[in-house]
Amino acid sequence: MNNIKKVLKLITKGLFYPDNKLSLIPNWLSVSRTVCGLLIPLISILGVPFEVLFGTIFYAAISDFLDGRFARIVAHGETPEGAMLDAISDKIFSIFLLFFLILYVNSFAISFILEVGISIINGKILADGNTPKSNTFGRVKTWPLFISLVFGYLGLSLNDIGTDMSLFTNIASGLSLTSVPLEIASAKGYLDSYTNKDKCPLGDDDIKNNIENQNIKKEESDKNISIVLDKEKNVQAMVFEKPIDVDKKELINGRYEKDRILRFYLYF
Repeated sequence: MNNIKKVLKLITKGLFYPDNKLSLIPNWLSVSRTVCGLLIPLISILGVPFEVLFGTIFYAAISDFLDGRFARIVAHGETPEGAMLDAISDKIFSIFLLFFLILYVNSFAISFILEVGISIINGKILADGNTPKSNTFGRVKTWPLFISLVFGYLGLSLNDIGTDMSLFTNIASGLSLTSVPLEIASAKGYLDSYTNKDKCPLGDDDIKNNIENQNIKKEESDKNISIVLDKEKNVQAMVFEKPIDVDKKELINGRYEKDRILRFYLYF
């Protein structure tokens, strides 16, 4: 419960009292996308003029492009609460659109189930006091899924004015099925995060380091221990690193180091 309160507090901060007041612009721009997720289905079903639907879709697309840019240019840097609002808004937007479109294009049911599943996993990660990290598959699948939704709703709107919607429906159905493998891979990535393979606590500096153009640096420790894979020998090694105060090259285990860091390799 405390972690949920922490998330809600972070969201509230982003919407009403961010450290940088200019962050309100990109944060509310992100949230406005959730409103589009409700308006687009209503506009399509109620037979509102096609131009209104197209304008709403265009605004939703451009808001997803501009919120991050505004955060970096206007507010001089993204924030953890802004990044969270952007991710939540994207998910709510896509789930709303998928839910209504299932009634007309049944193939979208697969994407809807997968998106809901991803949302549940991310919700559990947040409830545990961690922040889900976006993955490459999640970012890539956004485009074919969004384009398929656009064609689906354009088809509904044209159908209301007596135009054959079969071409748009077929394109929408095909693109939605194309995005399914990417959604599955994305879901697996978030599931790995939930099973402690890639977690990051809320408020930790690592979250901020993952946000572009953040000038937050973590202090370097005197010693660093990591596990690496030596591709040449195809074996794993434990690496012990320690800064040194010499300017000359050091020969360590057959390797030259020039960065003033002493490394010991323990192969196993």
